[in-house]
Amino acid sequence: NINMKLLRIAAWIGLLSVIVWFIVQDSRLKTAAPGFHIMTLELGKNGKDKEMLSAYADVEVGHRTVLCEAVLNTKVDFLFIVCYVACFFMVTYHEMQRQTRNFFNAVLRMNLFFCFVTGALDITENSMLLFDFRHYHSDHAFVSTYWVSLAKWILVVWLLVSIIVSRIVRAILRKSC
Repeated sequence: NINMKLLRIAAWIGLLSVIVWFIVQDSRLKTAAPGFHIMTLELGKNGKDKEMLSAYADVEVGHRTVLCEAVLNTKVDFLFIVCYVACFFMVTYHEMQRQTRNFFNAVLRMNLFFCFVTGALDITENSMLLFDFRHYHSDHAFVSTYWVSLAKWILVVWLLVSIIVSRIVRAILRKSC
């Protein structure tokens, strides 16, 4: 179907474009604020994140602060979420259609659900980060994204490993026949 092919192409182009944008932004930020990485905020649970945000509000990168760049990064991440969830779903579905072993096929079917759970966790994480970016200077409670981010990354690793293992098993079975 031509529409599905276009959707696949759009998802992969979107994914790769956002990755390139993240790489370029990351290199700019490393120059202006050595040590800054959005993952530090996502997985931070040491209680110093609020102070880190306050410091980043004062560091300039180009015509914006590092904190403004972090907000922009988080907003662009919403597009990335749509693209990577779509790509995970397509790759998982493709592998599921070719997997003949019942166990691996069942795992891949379960992973179709996990693709969307991963995206939902990432959206939740981004929403929490945007709240923190907006309220770092006030007395509002700082919302740690640690547990949401950890769950998301565990699922991402699970999805990648299960797809790779399924492909390896399929390749081994094909060679043995």
